[in-house]
Amino acid sequence: METIQNYLDSMFAALPDTEEVRRAKEEILQMMEDKYNELKSTGSTENEAIGIVIKEFGNLEELKEELESGIKTADGRPAVRIRPLALDL
Repeated sequence: METIQNYLDSMFAALPDTEEVRRAKEEILQMMEDKYNELKSTGSTENEAIGIVIKEFGNLEELKEELESGIKTADGRPAVRIRPLALDL
């Protein structure tokens, strides 16, 4: 899973080190790890699982834009929507 962590680190490298960015990164990492473990438990190899996880979560550009712009909800929380892509495999 080091590959997933490295991928996520590179996607977040240009973003400021703020609480909302750290929280979003942790949430995405948890979702990616959950998907990875699910794929491994159903017979995917490590490389297959990593490839699928990275493909499903895309390049995260939309999330980065939202974090950079500081869009907030009515209650002051960041308006970050994390939507993994659904793939028919």
